[in-house]
Amino acid sequence: MTKRWICAAAAALLVSPAAAEEEYPFAPERLAQVYDNETARLDMGSVRDRAGMRTFDVLISANNPAALPSGAAAVRTVRYFARCATNEMAIGGVALLDSGGSVLKSVIVPPGTWEYFKPGRGTREAEWLGNVC
Repeated sequence: MTKRWICAAAAALLVSPAAAEEEYPFAPERLAQVYDNETARLDMGSVRDRAGMRTFDVLISANNPAALPSGAAAVRTVRYFARCATNEMAIGGVALLDSGGSVLKSVIVPPGTWEYFKPGRGTREAEWLGNVC
């Protein structure tokens, strides 16, 4: 019985979202995080109404781009989908750009799999949503 429980627990850990995120560094949720050494800026020029929702981009860049390793992404552009009526937003994709603006990698969340969330009060995400809605 104990051996079966240990095997089941190990299998659960192997397929857990946290373990999957650690294994896959290009998870959109991970790429959309803004870290202490970075700055995020809402691109108001990117705001569009599409198919009953509003889309907008947020640019995330390093505070000290000179300290980035060679070939590293200098900017991440995160595309968000907003449901203004319900105050919800979802990550639609992330583009990793080099210092010249060329795309290094694009990570797209397939339509229909977007996970909408309500940003917490006082967060930068709530401010972005308030500005675009």
